[in-house]
Amino acid sequence: MHHGTLHTLLAPHPIALVSLGAPRRMNLRANAGARRSIGVELVPGSLLAMRHA
Repeated sequence: MHHGTLHTLLAPHPIALVSLGAPRRMNLRANAGARRSIGVELVPGSLLAMRHA
């Protein structure tokens, strides 16, 4: 499990996740206290880019 904090995310600098091996499911949610999450499956060769909103 990993989480980032807003003070480490800067608006002009996106974060990129690249899947190079086996498929992985990423569960994204607003913060540690949030109950609702969005599941994204990254297959090999996938790129998921996120930025501060």
